[in-house]
Amino acid sequence: VTGVQTCALPIFPLSNSDLNFLRKRQLLDTVNLAFDRYSQILIQQLSRGEPLTEFQQDWIKTHDKPEILEQGKIGHFETLITQYQIPKTLNKTSSFDKELYLILGKINEGIRLDAIDLAYLKDNHLLERGTKLYITYYQLEAQFDEQEYAIHKNPWKIPSISSNWRKAEKPKNALSATQLINLESLKEKKLQSAILTTQGGAWRDLGELNKAEKCAKEAITFQPSSHHPYTLMGAICYDRHEYFEGERWFTEAIKRGASLQAIDIEIE
Repeated sequence: VTGVQTCALPIFPLSNSDLNFLRKRQLLDTVNLAFDRYSQILIQQLSRGEPLTEFQQDWIKTHDKPEILEQGKIGHFETLITQYQIPKTLNKTSSFDKELYLILGKINEGIRLDAIDLAYLKDNHLLERGTKLYITYYQLEAQFDEQEYAIHKNPWKIPSISSNWRKAEKPKNALSATQLINLESLKEKKLQSAILTTQGGAWRDLGELNKAEKCAKEAITFQPSSHHPYTLMGAICYDRHEYFEGERWFTEAIKRGASLQAIDIEIE
């Protein structure tokens, strides 16, 4: 139409009678334009992760447009890359990574990753701390551990639940996990120390440094050979800008097996 500058993409494709009308009048460019614009609608829909209706799938088959599915998949991959904050400089490919796409699809649907998926992310440095992918991964792990604990009541699941919630940046959930069991009812000092350490870490995340210190020091009394509460004490001191004291605690942690890399991460 003369004077029309833009045209919204059609929600529905042209009917067969409309197409026949245009073809009889040799308006083939208009037919192609209609196909292209409806194809774009479907590609955008797939890129958002929205499934196609049965009608839309039939339309693709009838008009032999398999490229719509491929372009939609690539678009969805790019959407997930952005959504889960995957650094493109760290991604091995610049276009479409099938394995990563399947992994992100699982995460997006709330499906727990298996060991192979996790190894792929770690090997390619894609599970970066603080990203949406990192947070969502550990949230799924925490929820899985909670389900396992509800079924089997294994008390060793408690520090795992708490630790995973901390990584998922939900310290209140982490604290709640440590209150699922009475510490005094436990006979294993190693377990008591582990629970107190992750509880102290959660208090630290919330800025409650005095409560965090109390947990860390109590954890040391239960298991003085574990480096974890010493590392926590070093981090608490750094939070207070008591760097000399923090170094002292970190040195004690290293003596008990803490890696220099782990200490560097805490300092950062």
